[in-house]
Amino acid sequence: MIHRIIIGLVLLLTSVPLAAQNTVSVEGKLFQNEIRIGEQVTYELSITADQESNIVWPIWLDTLSAKVEVVSISKIDTTILEDQVTLTQELSLTSFDSGLWVVPPVLVQVNGNSFETEAHLLSIQSIDVDTASSLKEIKSIEEVPYTFKEILMIGGTIVGGLWLIMGVIALIVYLLGKNKVAPSEPVKEDIPLDIWVTQALDDLEKKSLWQNGNHKIYHVELSEITRTYLEKQFNILALESTTFEIEQQLPKIGFSPVIQQDLIQALRISDMAKFAKAQPLNTENEFALKAIRNVVVWVEQQKQQEHAGE
Repeated sequence: MIHRIIIGLVLLLTSVPLAAQNTVSVEGKLFQNEIRIGEQVTYELSITADQESNIVWPIWLDTLSAKVEVVSISKIDTTILEDQVTLTQELSLTSFDSGLWVVPPVLVQVNGNSFETEAHLLSIQSIDVDTASSLKEIKSIEEVPYTFKEILMIGGTIVGGLWLIMGVIALIVYLLGKNKVAPSEPVKEDIPLDIWVTQALDDLEKKSLWQNGNHKIYHVELSEITRTYLEKQFNILALESTTFEIEQQLPKIGFSPVIQQDLIQALRISDMAKFAKAQPLNTENEFALKAIRNVVVWVEQQKQQEHAGE
């Protein structure tokens, strides 16, 4: 009697994991076993397990085998019934070689255990060509009149396109007008260049632009004043040149290393404010203005030394 009880307990305990494993169902279904070359067939992978199960879904490649290609992959569909969840995904398969090919088993993992679907055979049939019949002429293109629905769609597309064009034009006009900077006063021929640039820098400083948050406007005007002065004073291309291009022209002027380095740094600060929407520090704004003033002072000193040498 005792032996029977012990055997019954052993069978009961060992049946628990088997029951847990039986709750997992993995199935791979091929909807057709025979198609023609280039046609597509649906392959469905279905996994059923407890809701708390850890399911590792397979990673699909472009092919299932050397002769069976994956055309498309659907999203994973989830169905929950009581305490179980079923995950389903469909693949569209095709092949471009006639013959009998194997759709291999698909390996999945559920709660650390590996499960495989059954393998399937897929027959790919070639297309029969009637070589006895003569070639038929290619039919000419037939024009089909537009339906009322198509006319409405075309009209709506045209109207929508016109509205889009008008919107783009309005946006361009708005952006061109936004933060528009009044051009600096042109250099008058009867005013010495050093006096003009000094006055222009003084006027810019009095506007207190960057102090009120208008960093871009401040540096646009400062850059224009600087480039106008360089072009007039040294006969170089500065107004339409980039900072890098100006830097390439400076060695022939003979600036002192410090003056040249500060000038380029000032132009780069202005570029960052103009094109990258940067907001330079207060010290950088002051440095840029001072660097341009130092260029003017250096030039005038060089002129005085040349006159004294004469």
